Amino acid sequence: MIEGIEQIYERIAESIQDSISEEWETATMEAVFYPDGSQYIGEY
Repeated sequence: MIEGIEQIYERIAESIQDSISEEWETATMEAVFYPDGSQYIGEY
């Protein structure tokens, strides 16, 4: 388990909410974690 993963997921979720300006019902996200960062891709 990655230490602090819950906070990382929360930051990612908040950034998705902030960047989608229209109404949506479902969003999916795939996150890949590296030792020095992360990458995530989402769609709604």
